[in-house]
Amino acid sequence: MTDRRRVEQRHRALIEHSSDLTTVLDTDGRFQYVSPSAERLLGFPPSYFEDDDAFQLVLEDDRGRLLEEFERVLSDASYRSRFEFRLRDADDDVRVFEAIGRNLLTNPFVEGIVVNSWDITDRKRREQELQRTNERLEEFASLLSHDLRNPLAVARGNVELAREGETEALAKVDDAHQRIERLIEDVLVLARDGRSVEETTTVDLDSVATEAWSNVRTADASLTVVDTVTFSADRDRLARLFENLFRNAVEHGSTSPDSQAQEDAVEHGSTSQERSGVSVRVGVLSDRRSSADSRITGFFVEDDGPGIPEEHRDDVFEYGYSSSPDGTGFGLAIVRRITEAHGWSLSLDEGPDGGTRFAFGELERRSDLTASTD
Repeated sequence: MTDRRRVEQRHRALIEHSSDLTTVLDTDGRFQYVSPSAERLLGFPPSYFEDDDAFQLVLEDDRGRLLEEFERVLSDASYRSRFEFRLRDADDDVRVFEAIGRNLLTNPFVEGIVVNSWDITDRKRREQELQRTNERLEEFASLLSHDLRNPLAVARGNVELAREGETEALAKVDDAHQRIERLIEDVLVLARDGRSVEETTTVDLDSVATEAWSNVRTADASLTVVDTVTFSADRDRLARLFENLFRNAVEHGSTSPDSQAQEDAVEHGSTSQERSGVSVRVGVLSDRRSSADSRITGFFVEDDGPGIPEEHRDDVFEYGYSSSPDGTGFGLAIVRRITEAHGWSLSLDEGPDGGTRFAFGELERRSDLTASTD
C-alpha cells in the first residue's frame, strides 16, 4: 500500500468515525457525500440524503440566511463560513447545529463545498434556560422591591405605635410579617419550579390531586375527581400546581369564615357569590369518539365559583396580579410556570357551571382512561 493510499484511508476512517457530521455539497447545494454519523445524530442513514437539496431540509426561517452564506462561499474560495442552522431529525424533533463551510471545489479529491457540523442543541437549551432564569430574576427583583415596601411600611408604622403603648398594633405587625413571609415563599417557588423539568415519574391524576387537596384549607368546599389517567410529570411540582389552583378556587369561591377571601376574589378579580362552599372537579380531557376509542389529551380543573371575567383572563397569570391587599398575586403565575416547565399547554375558560376551567394539554400519555366515577 502506498503512502498516499494509506493517508486517504486514514482520513476516511477519521471522518466516518467522527462525532461530527461531515457533508459535501455541489454548486447547486445538493448532497454529494454525507458521513455515517448522520444516522447517530439525526436518525437517518447517509443514503437518505443522496442528491437531496440541503437547504430544503433546513427550517424555513434559517434558509434565507444559509443561502446567502452559501453564495458567498461559492464566490470566494478563501472565505470560511461559520453559521448555525436547525433541522428536524427522524423523530421530528428540532436539532440545532453549528457548522463551518469551506470551498474545496478546486481540490481534485473533494470538488465540492465541505460543511462540518456539530450538534449544539443541548447547549442552546441551556443558554435559553439561563436567559429565562435571568429574566425571571429581574422580574422577581422588581416585584419584591415593590411588593415588600407596603408591608414593611405597615410594620414600621405599627412598631412606632406599639412603642407608644398601643399593643393592638403588634397584631398588625405580625400580619405584615406573615405577608412578607408568603411573598418570599411564593417567589422561591417561582424561581425553583420555573426551571425546565428534566426528570419525571409516572403519576396518577387522582392520587396527586387528592393529596394536594389535603394540603389546602378547603373549609366546606368539595373535590370530585371525575376520572383519572397516568402520565409523566414531576410529581412535587404537579402537586403544587394543584394546590395553587385549589387554593385559588376555595378562597375566591367560598363565603366560609375559613376563607381568606370572603369578599374579594383575589386572582379571580370578581366578587364571591353567596354559597356554602365551592365545588371543584378534576378530570381527563380526551377526544373521545366512542367508549372504546379515545385519546387522552390532558386534564382539567374547574369550579362553580364566580369565575374570571374574560377581559382579565390573560392578566391573572402575570406576576403580582391581585385585586386584594391580602393576596400575593403569585398563585396563578406559579401554575403557569409549572405548566411551561413541563412543556404543556394551558388555557383558561368559563366552566360549565359559570366558574373557572383550567385545561392542561400536550401531556405525554402513559395509559388509557383508567377509571370513571361520573
